[in-house]
Amino acid sequence: MKKESYVDSPRMLNFLQGIIFLDDMKKFEDEMRAIAAYKVEDLMSKDIITVNENDTFDYVANVMINKSINRVPVVDEENCLKGIICRYDIIKAMYN
Repeated sequence: MKKESYVDSPRMLNFLQGIIFLDDMKKFEDEMRAIAAYKVEDLMSKDIITVNENDTFDYVANVMINKSINRVPVVDEENCLKGIICRYDIIKAMYN
């Protein structure tokens, strides 16, 4: 829940080209430190949907639409990562 929380920036006053903080900076620093402590594994998707490098744009677009995802890893026959395709890539290819 912490990673989804909103951190209020401290209120400040600009006075004679200096900044005067009106709120407790310690609280702000503690909240920012807690958010920055997350590891990638805490935020990453664990159930990955992949497509093969030989799949058609039509197939990939349908996977993205049906699964409501914006990016899909592209793998080869040995399941090695070859790249990532996103919705923008498909739209761009349609108009080029």
